[in-house]
Amino acid sequence: MTVYFFEPPGLYLGWHSVFLEIVLHLKEKYNATIIHKLGQSGIEERLANNHFTHGSRDCELIIYDEEKDILKAISWCESRVDCFDGNNDIWKIFTDRNKKEDTLLIAQYSSWFSQLQDFSSIYNFKIQTTPFYTFTPWTNHEYYWNLRKWRGYDNLVDQMFWLSTTRREDPFKLREMGLCIGAQGHMDIDGYLNMAIQYKIGLGISSVAELCYRDIEYMAVGIPMLRLEYVTKLNPPLIPNFHYIAVDRKKYNLPGTDINPDWGAHMDTGGGEVYVQAYKERFLEVKDDKDFLNFITINARDYYTKYCSPQNRLSHLLSLLEL
Repeated sequence: MTVYFFEPPGLYLGWHSVFLEIVLHLKEKYNATIIHKLGQSGIEERLANNHFTHGSRDCELIIYDEEKDILKAISWCESRVDCFDGNNDIWKIFTDRNKKEDTLLIAQYSSWFSQLQDFSSIYNFKIQTTPFYTFTPWTNHEYYWNLRKWRGYDNLVDQMFWLSTTRREDPFKLREMGLCIGAQGHMDIDGYLNMAIQYKIGLGISSVAELCYRDIEYMAVGIPMLRLEYVTKLNPPLIPNFHYIAVDRKKYNLPGTDINPDWGAHMDTGGGEVYVQAYKERFLEVKDDKDFLNFITINARDYYTKYCSPQNRLSHLLSLLEL
């Protein structure tokens, strides 16, 4: 077994830490050969691959069993357009092989493909989504979970929390209504979480792709998240109004439904008046329902613990990879 592991200068993102865990596990359990490179992250560099024309990057982990000729890979690339270069990409490797034993795990499924296509009738290999993970490997989310519980519901700010380094217009419009903190700026993760846990609800809005680290951060520290119904189905899926406070896309005729399927993450990011109205109405419906907010918080935290937390995420991913 050979594993291709491109390590960026610092393992600074949640996915980098997950990849490191997988690499160590495969080395210890299967005596896997690790093809490793330490370098710049992103488009500038690739890790040369002995078996395929494609060279892996820091957003991909490739596992190849030479004896059984089985290929498995994970990609948390945000979109095929941004991360791949025509015919020399990981998708082409799998489609060219088209072997039923192969498995490709994709985090941002709905941002790879224009619609949530079902490829089961076209390709033999398995295509599955994954869970998502928290932003930094070193953050102690238990501390913020306990600190929020200690402060108690009655001491929380009666608004939504949203903070990002890249601007979205909707939170600022909600801030003008007095419903959301709606701020933009750079802050370390501890300052961010210390501020976030003071608010009743966390607002979730897509980033470059639909899934965003903030979604899982909310779940990890006990902030019930309000967001549009997911288009991407995580593995296992996040259930509307069970794991998060869902804004019904069909009710407002927003893209991402069977009625209005022409969706892209940029539509949710760009937002607009109908989005703002949807966020406003849903927030006002639930903000004083302590039991419902607690229900969402407990279920989301349970999901995080089972599938995204450092103590359990490896076993779940290995089960998806059948390793």
